[in-house]
Amino acid sequence: MRKDNSNNQKHLLYIVLMSLFLSACNLTVTNSGGGVVTSADENINCGETCQFNYTDSTSVTLTAIADQGYSFQGWGGECSKLEECTINMGVSSGHKTVLAQFSETVCIPEQTTTVTLGINLPADATALSIMSFAPNDPSTYNASVSFVIFDSLGQLHTAKIYYVKDAAAASGNTWHNFHYIDDEAVDIAGGHITAQLPPTVPTSSILEFEPSGLFNPPTGGVVVNPVFPAWGISSIELGPSGANLTAWEMGVDATQQIVFQYDSDTTTQYAAPFAINTLSQDGHAADPECTE
Repeated sequence: MRKDNSNNQKHLLYIVLMSLFLSACNLTVTNSGGGVVTSADENINCGETCQFNYTDSTSVTLTAIADQGYSFQGWGGECSKLEECTINMGVSSGHKTVLAQFSETVCIPEQTTTVTLGINLPADATALSIMSFAPNDPSTYNASVSFVIFDSLGQLHTAKIYYVKDAAAASGNTWHNFHYIDDEAVDIAGGHITAQLPPTVPTSSILEFEPSGLFNPPTGGVVVNPVFPAWGISSIELGPSGANLTAWEMGVDATQQIVFQYDSDTTTQYAAPFAINTLSQDGHAADPECTE
């Protein structure tokens, strides 16, 4: 008997691990529920202890433990595509982000339709030429974030967004966003094409911030491309008629599109390190415990 999940499906829950530039490397765990993350050195147990300042260089192994009724879906960020999450911390480790994803036990998979983000893009970042962007060259972009999404069969994929502060923009507050899934380029519907050299670089969306550093479409902060912020930033279809991604060639819903929404309350451009303030998506896999 298949479990009825019609009243129980919830959005996937994320644990966002963010390291900030302090005197050393500060590891902060934000737990939104569905499980706990612990470290092998016992400095992190979130739940209760969600922050530790590493002053000496060391490798930190993180373990995700799901609560009853939830399951661990996988890592993102620095541990993307890895079964075990070990990151190097310390004075010179730099800014790093790790995501641990849990979902409520459900029996019917659901494909991702919407990703909601809230980030801080550093106002004092060096502006770069969007024409030089290359995802395999960190010197050509200012920041990036990775996370998991799901297709119609509940299969997990890694999505990544690269952020480039546009040196050619007069305002100094303009950022191009380049989207990839499983390391394959994904065009944005109605996106910007100037940077499409070489052709393997996708059309980008553009975020324009107010002089105050806020992103609030009603008062000035806008999604420049595409020109309809109410619709969010939408990918083209992921299958053969659109992005033609390898994993969407057959067997899954080829018409799947993903909307990327930026939360105006938590999306900013301040003179502070890149940070992830909000990150969620609405897809999930079928739980292996489900049986007929």
